[in-house]
Amino acid sequence: MADVEQIAQWLLKCYPEPERVVFTQWFAANQRHPYTTPPAASAYVPSFPAEAIERKLGARHVTDGGTLWLVVSKDDGVCRETQQVGEFTLACDAQIYLDLLHVGLRGPDQAKALREWEGFGRSKV
Repeated sequence: MADVEQIAQWLLKCYPEPERVVFTQWFAANQRHPYTTPPAASAYVPSFPAEAIERKLGARHVTDGGTLWLVVSKDDGVCRETQQVGEFTLACDAQIYLDLLHVGLRGPDQAKALREWEGFGRSKV
């Protein structure tokens, strides 16, 4: 199994510019303030990938679990404020926090650690 950072890098390569992939939940929180081991790479995407891209990613639709979670949001506000960490565009800390609260798998623990971190809401230098 590929690690989630490798999955995130593959995802970036599969979406052409200017389509934007914005990472959230555990992967994004781990980029900002590592606390738990991220079980999945989660990202907001402009649209679900075409079948050819799914094959390239080695992805398939499942009802539960998996190491890649893609979300096409109906609320463009979730990607309005972003931050860059290395090659990854992340949702803002507040959005990452909100996205972690109800996902289980230690998401609430990671959310709490991120929120209590002194760098919460501040750009990484």
